Amino acid sequence: MEKVPLLPAGESSVAPSWPVVQPPEPAYSTLNDCQTCLRCPSAYGCGCCSALCYATLGLVVFALFLVLYPFVAALALVLLLLFGWLAGYLVVYLACLRPPPALVWKGAKLLQLTRLTFYQLPKAAEWRVTDLKPKAKLTTGLLQYAIAVRVPFLSEGELYAGGLFESLARLAPSAEFMTSSMFFSAPPAISSLSSFREGENPVEYVMEVCRDIYPKVVQEWKDKTSDRALAHFCLHGLGAHRLEKADPSLHPGCVYAVRTNQLAALPVRDGFEHYGNDVYFDKDFKVLKIVREEQVEPWEMPKSTTFLPDGSRTWEYAKFCFRSSLFSFVTLVDHLYGCHLQLANVVVQAMREQLSSDHPIRRFLLPFSYGTININDLARQTLVTRDSFVPQLLPLDNEGLQLAWASAYKLLPPEYVLDTASGSEGPVELMETLFDREKVIKRKQEQGLATSYYQQALRYWRILRKFVADYLDHYYGTGSRGEMALAADEELKLFLLQTVTQLQAFSDPFSTGQMHELWPSVPNSRKKPIFINFLTRFCELVTVGHEQVGQVQAYAQDASFCTFSWSKSLRQEGPLVGPKEVALGGALLMALTSTPMPRLLAQSPADDWSHVFPAMSEGDRAKIFGDFQAELRKFSAECDEYNATAAERPFPNDFGLWVFNPKFLETSVSI
Repeated sequence: MEKVPLLPAGESSVAPSWPVVQPPEPAYSTLNDCQTCLRCPSAYGCGCCSALCYATLGLVVFALFLVLYPFVAALALVLLLLFGWLAGYLVVYLACLRPPPALVWKGAKLLQLTRLTFYQLPKAAEWRVTDLKPKAKLTTGLLQYAIAVRVPFLSEGELYAGGLFESLARLAPSAEFMTSSMFFSAPPAISSLSSFREGENPVEYVMEVCRDIYPKVVQEWKDKTSDRALAHFCLHGLGAHRLEKADPSLHPGCVYAVRTNQLAALPVRDGFEHYGNDVYFDKDFKVLKIVREEQVEPWEMPKSTTFLPDGSRTWEYAKFCFRSSLFSFVTLVDHLYGCHLQLANVVVQAMREQLSSDHPIRRFLLPFSYGTININDLARQTLVTRDSFVPQLLPLDNEGLQLAWASAYKLLPPEYVLDTASGSEGPVELMETLFDREKVIKRKQEQGLATSYYQQALRYWRILRKFVADYLDHYYGTGSRGEMALAADEELKLFLLQTVTQLQAFSDPFSTGQMHELWPSVPNSRKKPIFINFLTRFCELVTVGHEQVGQVQAYAQDASFCTFSWSKSLRQEGPLVGPKEVALGGALLMALTSTPMPRLLAQSPADDWSHVFPAMSEGDRAKIFGDFQAELRKFSAECDEYNATAAERPFPNDFGLWVFNPKFLETSVSI
């Protein structure tokens, strides 16, 4: 009889909180930083040792070739005669094979193992500005689902070394090669998926497969499924940026809410549960209820179900549905669409098309745009394509996927959206609001959302904005002279306007370029803050913005905490956990999207990128970059102190907050 792992002490069998499992040292660290050749230190580094090692091994291999060639040639001929027809048959068969889900995920693990084994860790100090490509119109591909989103092809990337996989991808016969059906299969039916047994640990299950490629789990979740944990999940965790004030006229006694019922109407495949559930809290963050919008026909009256915190299995199921719906919502909309394919993609494309390689802003944005083109094109090919990794995990049918992507822009948090069609503000005012994060945060705090999340967000924003402002002051000057110089920079103007126009096109594909007409009338004194906030907002989104929505190791590791899809039958019976294939796929997707990028907080001279700043003296570079790094270190210590004293604070603030700590941040989006 197979042994079933025991539940953690004191946990309910309905919704246990399985402990986090940390991976060993990541493969990309052990295989790149500690490579040896025949126990010869630094054999892959530089110096005499490596030269002798290569020369010696080269002679040995050459001699072996000479000795073994006749035998190998004879053996190859015999094998070809015996098995040549069979080999040809297999080649044709595999080329036409639509592999089953298990093979898809085995391939995903093999892919990530290959990437990490040969991945070249980014070293900012080794970047050479002579390798930057000149400004030019980029060749792009259209996303299969999303409206008006085009992504530059992998071949347009610069500086990003990547590894063997990226090198092979660049040699593909076409930019669409990986999107062909030979690499992916149709999403599985619910009947073909395997369920966890009662008491079986889903974390151990996935880590048994992913342990050697899974990224380090930074967040600490000792309790994942209780009502208190739900408050922490919404206040400090994945829901922190989607927390909003509840409407007391519709929900008496409710003060705060996190909503996912926007996804409830999306069609799903047979047997799968649909997304949805809005959770409501009182003023002290005690959960009051969860409201689930049920799926009905378009002509029928809306129908919803309200769940109350009575500790029943039904209540636990409602919480499970909410956590999993939010996890999927944030991954699909906020992370993949909003952060990667919309904002980072649009800004980097405009930067490459409008700023010369020696432009000071192009140089400044180098670490924050590092690898973005490569990353986003790989996402386009392996995550967004029909039947690729993400559609394999989601319960949505093809119609549901199309509706989700078509609606993704409207589902983004309001601060991501530049909607000139609303008419509430003019285009310039909307642009100022979109880019001025401090203004948005203060507005939220005035509305009653003075959470620790937004307090740290404001602190980080001010550090980053000072870095940008100091850099611009150095190049363009201060006072009215600096304002005039910034306004006169034609390339910088076109960079901003292309970005804004493209963002506007997401909300109104037939927009007519209002900003180009209005920009000349904007005073210079108003333009400079717009430029500063625009650059700061981009840098903020690809660092802490991406960290909040993309670094979900603790969630993706445990399919009882969060899962991308689950059976509708869980409403009545069975452990509250996603299917094994979905659990494994979610963990592998987390591993696939965790390739290391340059560190924001320099931990060694190799992390210093200030040498890419043009026309600056060594002292100027050291001061601007050094002041920024000093502020980051100070803030990091404050974040550490906040987490260390979490247990001393009263509920609901008795929990850590890791997303803003600079020591965990990278400079650009990763996959």
